[in-house]
Amino acid sequence: MTIHLEKPLHILHLIPGLHTGGIGAWLMDLIRLRRPEVRFDFVVYAEGNLDEEARSLGSEIFTIPQRKLTYYRSKNIVKSILSNDDYDGIHYHLTDYSGIYLKLAAQLGIPLRVDHSHGPHRSVPLSLKSRIPAGYHFCVDLPRIRKYANLLLACSEEGGRFAFGDLWEERHPARMVYSSISVERFHNNFNPEIRRKLCDEYQFPRDAIVVGHLGRLYCQKNQVFLLDMFAELAKRDDRYRLFIGGEGQLRETLEKRIKVLSLEKKVCLPGRCTNAAELMCHLFDVFCLPSIYEGFGIVFTEATTAGLHSVCSEAVSVDVRRHLSGQITSLSLSDPLSQWCNAIEAGIKKRISSDGGAAIIKETPFSVEVSMEALLFLYRNVLKQTGNPSLQKMA
Repeated sequence: MTIHLEKPLHILHLIPGLHTGGIGAWLMDLIRLRRPEVRFDFVVYAEGNLDEEARSLGSEIFTIPQRKLTYYRSKNIVKSILSNDDYDGIHYHLTDYSGIYLKLAAQLGIPLRVDHSHGPHRSVPLSLKSRIPAGYHFCVDLPRIRKYANLLLACSEEGGRFAFGDLWEERHPARMVYSSISVERFHNNFNPEIRRKLCDEYQFPRDAIVVGHLGRLYCQKNQVFLLDMFAELAKRDDRYRLFIGGEGQLRETLEKRIKVLSLEKKVCLPGRCTNAAELMCHLFDVFCLPSIYEGFGIVFTEATTAGLHSVCSEAVSVDVRRHLSGQITSLSLSDPLSQWCNAIEAGIKKRISSDGGAAIIKETPFSVEVSMEALLFLYRNVLKQTGNPSLQKMA
């Protein structure tokens, strides 16, 4: 039986923002496919550097300044958005407070109601500040999710169990949709001219050996550990340099640590980077992410496509490590720094061509085409069960 669409599925995604990393980057790669069967709109809590491109591809973006509104007040804005257009579904990506919006969508007759966990399994104790939303989620949200969500998704097994508890097992399997990338963006073989340009831009010597890291400057990403490890590595060869791209609340702490370790001339903190593909393909020699806890880790698929070997903590998703076992070395954060340094040096020697990296990703569920097909299949399956008029059954 073939399913034909009478009109494109119209889905409203609720995400933090359309940025070059994380959830926003994945969704942008999906809409860049220009699939006529589906249209995505977005509710965001901050303007992103991909907003203009998303609008040019036909998406509407509604910005709700999170700092000025409670979730209950912003619910009324989302209610207005859902009421003023013909949406087939709402797709919630934020984990916290999802029950509010799922219930709202059900009350408005939205047939497809998706709760999507991108979150990790937290392996560190929750702070008092984070215990409140965590308690709310498990005590208030989960009963609403059970009642109002008709599709639960996760980008890792750990993320599914963390967000949904026993409910994940009850509605499992066949609900995994991995965050994916457009292979073509990171499929760009090494160019020495671009390498020289980037070395000059970031004030690295032309013969630098660059350990790359991209991520929010936040305790989760464990950049202080990365600096301590690099301080040991830098003693082995004066050419080593560390690139930490990203912004966040840990910046001042990292700057102070760099001074304590006397690494001012060896570490670059350029802020938010919008040229991840260029950096991975032409500047980095190895990638390192020693996270304390981690979600799916889409950055590893990007690094692999660029041909880089990655050295990471064991907190990275089992799904990623299983599918990319030859391209990732995982270590315990309790392992000696010398062992991390050894893994970095071995990883540099394991770099492959971008052609080889792209071929690896195309054999995994992490390509954007596979991700889109999985998402559309699940959307259609739920809508077919609800009798949604957007779907027409034909023999």
